[in-house]
Amino acid sequence: TLVPDERYLIRLGEKSQDIDIIYFHEAEAKDVIRGMYHACLLRHATKAFREPEMVSSNADEYVRRTHEQVKDHFPSLFDQLCSKGWNTGSDVTIIEGSSSYRISIATSK
Repeated sequence: TLVPDERYLIRLGEKSQDIDIIYFHEAEAKDVIRGMYHACLLRHATKAFREPEMVSSNADEYVRRTHEQVKDHFPSLFDQLCSKGWNTGSDVTIIEGSSSYRISIATSK
């Protein structure tokens, strides 16, 4: 799903409920953290549903609704991370060796 004014695409799998993020070439470290935060909000919003059908018919709506939360809360979160001394630079955002993704998180079912 294309989210406005972001440097990533995020998709909620309708059947699997997997969350995929694709970062645009111009994405910076802050964009990677923002996308991961969006994915975490999306996972939290959908985890209560055991039946994939409950999510599948509303997948785009979940993405849009959680994106509104990202817009509201991420600036403060990022400022807090920086003020607490977190290294948010691009030298720490690529944590997987593969060129096909920057991060992979397995979830238990």
